[in-house]
Amino acid sequence: MSKVQPLTLRVTQRIYNGTKGGRINVNSNKTLLGVGTAGFLDGVGLNISSKRNIIIQNIKITLTSITDRSDPAVYDPDGDEGLPQIIVNGGDCISIQGSSSNVWIDHCELYNTDPTVQTNKDLYDGLVDIKNTSQYVTLSWNYFHDNHKTHLVGSSDSDLSDRKLTFHHNYYRNIQSRLPLNRGGVAHVYNNYYNVIRGSAVDSRMGACVRVENNVFETVKSPIIASGTTLGKYQVIGNTFSGITGTAAPTSSTCTFTPPYSYSLDAASAVKSGVTSGAGIGKI
Repeated sequence: MSKVQPLTLRVTQRIYNGTKGGRINVNSNKTLLGVGTAGFLDGVGLNISSKRNIIIQNIKITLTSITDRSDPAVYDPDGDEGLPQIIVNGGDCISIQGSSSNVWIDHCELYNTDPTVQTNKDLYDGLVDIKNTSQYVTLSWNYFHDNHKTHLVGSSDSDLSDRKLTFHHNYYRNIQSRLPLNRGGVAHVYNNYYNVIRGSAVDSRMGACVRVENNVFETVKSPIIASGTTLGKYQVIGNTFSGITGTAAPTSSTCTFTPPYSYSLDAASAVKSGVTSGAGIGKI
């Protein structure tokens, strides 16, 4: 079997495949690096399936230009729950599945449409979804905004692999839920800024232990919840909360998880300014 060679692909312009959209399958040992603010996948999603050692950095992605409603390979008018769906790349901006590992998504911007305007929660799926036995995935310094769903971790209540995920210094704005929705295993969520989250933010399910540390939740309906047929758990440390209108923030932890790596933790008081100024494209 031939070895997949490392390669850095510099994205210097808009990549567009028309109103039908498209998908790029990313191979192992690849870096997709946007140049300046020009790297833009317009209607083109990324699929990482049983691949490893991948970096996606400084790239903007949206599926909003996928507007063809006549092609059944593009648009399903009935969907899984009777709601119309974009089915190119499973409706995800980035899909990580199979046995993928060692994936880093950094300083990207992913979005679709304001959920108060585009009210069909199933038209698009996740901004970054992580499924199956994929593991060792880090999302850092990204700007995620204007979508119903963000991070589905585990495709169902039986998809319970220990994926060992890290989410840090991400800016989440005007999103409905799944920040992340985490099934099984452990995850570390620290130094993120959540602003205008209309449903639940961190949703721990199916026995997962999510360490939620020094984040800022501002105008978030339900910042940290446990749900699922088997409740998930959380470790809460140093977070700040304001504008809660739904489920109150927990005041005590229900699990403990010590990350196996060293990391630099910002005070919660510095998170909002640091993340809003540093997250997204054109910042590296």
